Order: sequence, then structure tokens, then C-alpha cells
Amino acid sequence: MALAQLDNPNLWAPAVARITELHQAIVSHAQVSLQTAIAIGQILEPIKSTLKHGEWIPWIEKYLTFTPRTAQNYLRLYENRELLKNETVSHLSDAYSLLLTQQTNGSTPDKPQQLHEPNFHSQAVRMRQNLVGGFNHYLQRRPLKAWETEEIFDLVACLKPLKELVDQLESELKTRPDAPPTSTN
Repeated sequence: MALAQLDNPNLWAPAVARITELHQAIVSHAQVSLQTAIAIGQILEPIKSTLKHGEWIPWIEKYLTFTPRTAQNYLRLYENRELLKNETVSHLSDAYSLLLTQQTNGSTPDKPQQLHEPNFHSQAVRMRQNLVGGFNHYLQRRPLKAWETEEIFDLVACLKPLKELVDQLESELKTRPDAPPTSTN
């Protein structure tokens, strides 16, 4: 009986037609996604080239709704658009995979695959986001009023080195002629 159902094209024709239609829609959307990602990279490239060193990530954070890493991925797709075209890549995930493969050729196999190498600034921004986000999340669940005095004292003691580092960085900024004016909070 199962074999008879398998060989009956009339039984499966509506389902096969609908599956094929939906699959074509996915492929079409994937191709549009790749083309759109490359177009975003094309727009980002001249913006990045006009900004001074150190202004790129703050510009992204101020004006865009995605992360600096996503912006870097868009730039990489744009920079490698000919390679992607020659490889007939039509899906965004395939494009990322191809670029990762190209990047890791010749490198040690145990090196993690990344579309961009994090620098100190991007790591500091990520650490700040994690730290602030973690505290905000924790404080929403357990307000400061519920903390024991000893817990607050211990946390302040742990955070003092960060305040000292911020003070040191602010002092250094004051010596820089190109530093933006500081805001008073």
C-alpha cells in the first residue's frame, strides 16, 4: 500500500506544487537578502572612509540599529562581491560561509572563525554593554533597596578600579587637541 501511495503523482501533486512554490520564495528572498546586504556595504564603505580613526564604531552606535560587527559583515560582503558573484553564491548564509572559508585558508585549524578580528575598542564596547546590561537586568529583579549594606560596599569596592580607569582616560582626553567637548552630567 505504501508503495502505491508513493507512485501516485495525483495524490501528491497539490502538496508538491505548494512546497515547490514556497521553496522558490525562500530562494528568492535569500537572493534579495544577499543583494541587499551588499548594497548596505556599498553605502557604508564611503561613510567609513570619511570618518577619522575611532569614529566608526561611535557613528554606527549613534545612527544605525545594528551592531558594529553587522556593519563589518556588510562591508565584507560588499568588498568581496565579485568573489561571491564568481562563486555563484545566492544565499546570505552561504556568502558568510564562503568568506569565513576564504579568511581561514592558511590559518591554523584551531583558530576560531570570525568575519572580523575584534579590536580593543570593540571589545571594550561589548564589555560595557554586557556590564551595564547585566546590572540593569539584575537591578530590575532585585532593587538596591533590597540589598544588604555589605553587598553594596563589596560591589563599590569591586567597581572602584573602573572609576579610576575612567578618570585616567578622561585626564588623557583633556590633553588631546582633537578630543570632543565633555558633557557634564
